[in-house]
Amino acid sequence: MEEFRPSSYQEYGGGDGGRNLEIIDGNVLKYVHKPCYASTYPPPFDHHHHQKQTVPKKKKKSSSLSIKSWWNDPKMKRKMRLTGYKMYAIEGKIKTSLKKAHKWIKKKYRKALACLLTIQVVLDLGYRDVVIEGDSRTIVKKLHAQNEDGSVISAYITDAKSLSEICDTCIFKHVLRKENGLAHLLVTEGI
Repeated sequence: MEEFRPSSYQEYGGGDGGRNLEIIDGNVLKYVHKPCYASTYPPPFDHHHHQKQTVPKKKKKSSSLSIKSWWNDPKMKRKMRLTGYKMYAIEGKIKTSLKKAHKWIKKKYRKALACLLTIQVVLDLGYRDVVIEGDSRTIVKKLHAQNEDGSVISAYITDAKSLSEICDTCIFKHVLRKENGLAHLLVTEGI
C-alpha cells in the first residue's frame, strides 16, 4: 500500500488537522447507458374497471426509416465522463472516495471541473486545511496565477479560486501520475 501513496502525504503535518486531497484524472470510459425500468409493486387489481387490454402490434421498420434520432445514438450515449476523488488523512488512511459521472463534459474541461468539485467536497465535509494534488500541470499553474487568462476553462478556475479562499489553508500541488497511483487505480479499476 505504501507504493500507492504519494510522497506528499508525509510532508504536511499538523496532527488530525493535516489533510490531503487528490484530483484524480478520470479517463473517458466506454460506458453505454442502458435504460433501467423498475417498479416496486404492481398496481392493485380493480374488479370494477377491469377490461381486457390489447397490446398494439409492432410495425415493421423499413430500411429507409432506420435513421436514429440523435438522442438514441450510441455515440452520444458514450459521452459519459467520470471523475474520481480520494481523500485521506495525513496518516495515509482513506477518509472518503467517490466517483462522479458527468455527461456532456469534454476532456479539456474535465480536470478543471474535477478541481472545482474537489473543493466543493472538501467544504461539504467540513475540512478547512487541505492540500489538493493533481497531475495536470496546466490546471495547477492556472490556479496559482494571479490574472485570468481567458481560456475555455477560466470559469472553472475562477470558481475554484473563490471557493479555495473559504478554506483556512488550501495548497494546490502538481504530482506526477506515477505518484498518483492509488488515485489512478481508483478510477480505472473502480475500487
